[in-house]
Amino acid sequence: MIDAQARIDQLRAHGWRQGSILPTSVVEAARVQADGRWPSHIPIGDNDWLIVVSHPCDVRNRKPDTEPTVEVLVARPYVGKKSDSRATFGKNSRTLHLEGQLSGTVLKLVASAFERFTVDRLLLSLEQPDPQRQLSVRSIEVLIGWITKRYQRQAFPDDFDQAVNTAKAKDKVNDFLAANTKTLLGVFIAFATRTDQTPRFHAEFRLVVKTAAVQVDWAAQQSALETAFEDCWKGVDGVELDAVAVQANRFSIGEMTDGNFKKFDRDWISYEFDPDSGSAPGT
Repeated sequence: MIDAQARIDQLRAHGWRQGSILPTSVVEAARVQADGRWPSHIPIGDNDWLIVVSHPCDVRNRKPDTEPTVEVLVARPYVGKKSDSRATFGKNSRTLHLEGQLSGTVLKLVASAFERFTVDRLLLSLEQPDPQRQLSVRSIEVLIGWITKRYQRQAFPDDFDQAVNTAKAKDKVNDFLAANTKTLLGVFIAFATRTDQTPRFHAEFRLVVKTAAVQVDWAAQQSALETAFEDCWKGVDGVELDAVAVQANRFSIGEMTDGNFKKFDRDWISYEFDPDSGSAPGT
């Protein structure tokens, strides 16, 4: 039997990386090796994609025992005529619509954040990644950013959620974001619960405007965005809110970190790749 170190050398020679797709033979080997522990709650069909999402350094680590497994995500062909724009580019924290290449032809895919599990990393030594199913570099970046965002997004107390729902503010915010999707690169929030102050909650927002969308009269544009966004929150009890519109090139990673800003995501649109002005702040 080939020893573990030789198998690691083989998987590296095969070219396995983050974003590689498991071929059928490796999927079946993983299913057999699972010995009854295969995730039965995740139905996996012949046309489904098992995408390696572990960090490239973990996938290709030279020591067998350092990284014994790799994590894979299930993505399925999407039967709809058009991808759901609310779930593209990581906008929805639970569902992602993306594109892959199947034998050189563009294929729409849909993935659920819950359909992930691990397989033995040494199994990747058996064969090269599926040559017929591939993801572009940009699709991999979006995919990994989407998974990461699940653990970085802002969480809200139940009382805050109830106040928002009572005032029906979520629909208003959704409408605002939909109307400004070509203008805003992202929305970020610094949220605090204050037990000894009134209002109880403080929410500070940054409405990050794409560089290409900045108007000549920036002051007027800034004021209009801030006013429209703050109007969405009128009637939400117990919340003190401040919204500031900023240009993307003036909202630094340092400001975001020092100000404790997180991506604004309560399954609201909050994060979108902008090919004209670069990646969103913090990516």
